[in-house]
Order: sequence, then structure tokens, then C-alpha cells
Amino acid sequence: MRARGAAFLRWLGRLGFILSIVVFVGFSAMTTIHTSAIPGFGSVDTPDTRANQATMDKAAASAAGQQLKHQGYTAKEVVSDSGLVKWLTEQEKHDGVANPGPFVRFSTGATLAAKPDPSVAPDVIVDVNQGVDAALSQSYSNERGAACYNASDIRALSTQWVVINVYLWSKSLDQQYEVKKDNVPQLPASLGTVQCYTFVP
Repeated sequence: MRARGAAFLRWLGRLGFILSIVVFVGFSAMTTIHTSAIPGFGSVDTPDTRANQATMDKAAASAAGQQLKHQGYTAKEVVSDSGLVKWLTEQEKHDGVANPGPFVRFSTGATLAAKPDPSVAPDVIVDVNQGVDAALSQSYSNERGAACYNASDIRALSTQWVVINVYLWSKSLDQQYEVKKDNVPQLPASLGTVQCYTFVP
């Protein structure tokens, strides 16, 4: 009886060992499947990822991208917010651009500001097809963002960026706003009307 009992226990021990291996292998396989579906995890390279990288590379190689590089900017992302893309497209079409976008955001990599701050430079949005600066943009740490467009001189916006964003600070998000000297007296008359859009980053 003892021999049978010992044999049974050995058999039970082997069975437990085999089952633990099966469970471990199954768990490992499931973990690999789930983590490979997470964007940016491991070495997953999807068609969308490759397309976005190609778009950013094209933006970086453009005249605007090369100028921004010398100013400490790098291409960070393809603009994907549908409201912001629609607004940018409408602004350029209004000014006669036949094939606007796609748009790539260039950034200096500075920490998000808590409020409009002259020491934090805005991001620059480049129209990839045109190879030009299309707008200035900034996201804040309170989950507000604003982009502004001016057909006559995008660069001139940078000198007025803080006062424009102070004006936009209390405005509703996902809305379009016209900003001119009547709204912000500090703006130079030569800047004309600035078109802006507020968004959730």
C-alpha cells in the first residue's frame, strides 16, 4: 500500500509540474500578444507608424523644417486632432492653398507651461506639402491648447504670442476666434486679424 501511495504521490507531483509549465507557457503567450498590440511597445512597426515617420521626415527635410532645426526645433508628431486639422485646412484654403497638409508639429521640447509665459516658445506647425510654417501652437499643463494662423507673417505672431494667449485663456475650447487690435490693443496694426483655434491637447 505504501509503495502504491508513494507512486501515486510521485505521479501527482509530475502532473502538477507539467500543469504549471503549461500555465506558464500559456500566460507568456497571452502577455506577448497583448503587449504587442500596445502602440510604441516593443518593436511593433505598423503601416500608420511608418507613414507618420515618413511625413515627419519630409517635414524635417523641407525649407521650413531645416530653418526650425537651426532654431532648436525638432519634428515631434503629425497633427491628428481632427478639429485642429480641419481648422488649419480651412485657413489655408481660404488663402488659396490648393492642397493643404498634412501638418507636423515642431517643438523645442520645453516643459509645458502652466499659463502663457514669455520664456516658453510656442510650437510651430508646418504644412508638409507646402514646406512652410502654417501656424503657431502651444499646449498648457492645464489641458488647454491654442493654435494661431496669420497669412501675412507667421513669425510676427511669436512676438505677440503671450498677449494673444492671455486673451484666449478664458475662452471655450474647440472653438475658432478672430483676434485683432480691437480685442487686444497691444497688437500692432500691421499684424491685422489673427485667426486662432482653442483645443484640448
